[in-house]
Amino acid sequence: MKWRLTRKSPGQPGFFWRGALILLPLALLAGLGMYSLRQDRLLVEVEAKDRCLGLAEDYARAVALELQNPAPQRFSEITLDAGGNLLAIGGSRSRATMMESALPHPLTDTGLTLEQREAWEAARAAESMQKAGAVALLQNFIALAPPPIFLTHARYALALQYAATNAAAAEELWREVEEDRHSLSDSGLPLSLLAQYQRWKLGGPRRPSGESLCSNAVEHPTLISPMLLAAAPADNAKWLAVWQRDEAARHLYQFIQPALTNKALHRGGFWTRMQGDDWLVLPAPAQEASPAPFSLAALPGSLVAAAVKKAEPPDQSLVPYVQPVVEIAGREVPESDHPWPLLAAANSKASSGAPVVVSEYLARRDLLYARAWTRTKWFAAVILLSAAAALVGLVGAYRGFQQQLRLGEMKSNFVSSVSHELRAPIASMRLLAESLERGKIAGEAKQKEYFGLLVQESRRLSMLIENILDFSRIERGSKKYEFEPADLGALAEDTIRLMRPCSAERRVELELRKNGAAGAEPFACDGLALQQALINLIDNAIKHSPPGSRVAVGLDGGAANLSLWVEDSGPGIPPEEHAKIFERFYRRGSELRRETQGIGIGLTIVQHIVEAHGGRVTVRSAPGQGSRFTMELPRR
Repeated sequence: MKWRLTRKSPGQPGFFWRGALILLPLALLAGLGMYSLRQDRLLVEVEAKDRCLGLAEDYARAVALELQNPAPQRFSEITLDAGGNLLAIGGSRSRATMMESALPHPLTDTGLTLEQREAWEAARAAESMQKAGAVALLQNFIALAPPPIFLTHARYALALQYAATNAAAAEELWREVEEDRHSLSDSGLPLSLLAQYQRWKLGGPRRPSGESLCSNAVEHPTLISPMLLAAAPADNAKWLAVWQRDEAARHLYQFIQPALTNKALHRGGFWTRMQGDDWLVLPAPAQEASPAPFSLAALPGSLVAAAVKKAEPPDQSLVPYVQPVVEIAGREVPESDHPWPLLAAANSKASSGAPVVVSEYLARRDLLYARAWTRTKWFAAVILLSAAAALVGLVGAYRGFQQQLRLGEMKSNFVSSVSHELRAPIASMRLLAESLERGKIAGEAKQKEYFGLLVQESRRLSMLIENILDFSRIERGSKKYEFEPADLGALAEDTIRLMRPCSAERRVELELRKNGAAGAEPFACDGLALQQALINLIDNAIKHSPPGSRVAVGLDGGAANLSLWVEDSGPGIPPEEHAKIFERFYRRGSELRRETQGIGIGLTIVQHIVEAHGGRVTVRSAPGQGSRFTMELPRR
């Protein structure tokens, strides 16, 4: 039912005080319950703050312990002096001096005598021009007993000259060069390392091992160390890993060197960003006596986040309503945006002095206050049950009240409409029958006319009663349909013949318009029901059409469906009322001053019949443009 009571008619009873009496106990119980729950919430908050404080303290201590023993890194330990200058890499001073040893070191001949200088220049010139006398000139220079650095350079150059012709002599010279650990080539590379590489490449029974070559390449880092490590692939696995860690450490030191002030070293660590990653740098005081008071423990952000996760106390998961946030050296790990209120916070320090602050935030209020509901469940249950009972009673009473009003109005409208519609044909039939009975109608033609009018009024009365009965069956859900093949074209023609007397009475012409052979093929439907629907549409069209107009009945066929439509040239229907006209008992205008017959159930019956066939009813109408009702029926 789609009835709406916008306002109470005079004399109708009101519902306000009835509802107020039902809601009064609910209001009292709700107030008492809210006061009780408020007290429980305060108690829960106090308990939660105490518990979260203990969790934060345990968490902070656990994070500090995790940072004291970080997992192995991809870089070696960096050792600094008090001013933040690099002293050693991985405990070795030589491994920290790569950048200095890579600088060019050209030889100056200021330490040579005039004879030695002339011999050195001649030998270098012959060597650079690859002359055949370069060997003799180098031997002559060595015989003059030059200073050690020039002697090492001359022996290395002479060994290169012997390499192709006298391997034994070249190897012996390179062995002598290896003993000088301090001489550098003009490009800044250690001659001892170059000599060892040349001996390894030369081969022979006294060839140095690849292990020795790789270890020297790492312990004395140069620009050619990667090449030396790649030259001995069978022995470089361990040393290549050490080299990569040392390179990462040297690169990290160069990157953070501008930030290594005394303030940074003593404030407990800082964050930096290198190669797209965040790093936590923790300067820790040395444990043993050493000229280097500081060592750096630089941890990647991913490792710090893993340490924070690993350090989470087991009891933390037992408090699901809070979200811990860990802050290390002034940055949250992991970073987050939390608008939650703070419950408790605690701090600690790692051995490096890095400050660790753990804050417990209230992320799930509903879970926190669930405990309060548990403690007051019996009282809350009473409140909820009472509220539910009161609401059910209120809704039931309101619906009953509204139903009574609707039933009263429906009864009044239905009785008024039906009595009015039944009275007209019965009165006409009575008047016609009495005239015939009293012999007032003379002539056979006139009597035949009166008999025809009696039949017409009887048909009208029968159709009205049939609509009422069908509507009753629809309301009860007992309306049945029997589907069988039917010829819709013949059905439309029979219906028009049936309605012609009614249209003739109102001087309205009926016309059938068929789209080719539409409807000629068998169509599965309830023929009687569809004929009744079509009669209702034609009857409505005739009632609303002015005398002398035409009502068209059409049948269109398609691959998917068939359409039966009725079109008139009546006053039309406003768009806002297109949906309302299918409501039961709906009539446009005042019920007592209506201009057309009917009780407002014809279109409701039409809609039910069409929907029972899986179709739909559409209307196309506008004021002053007539109306067109279409029954769209899908092919089964």
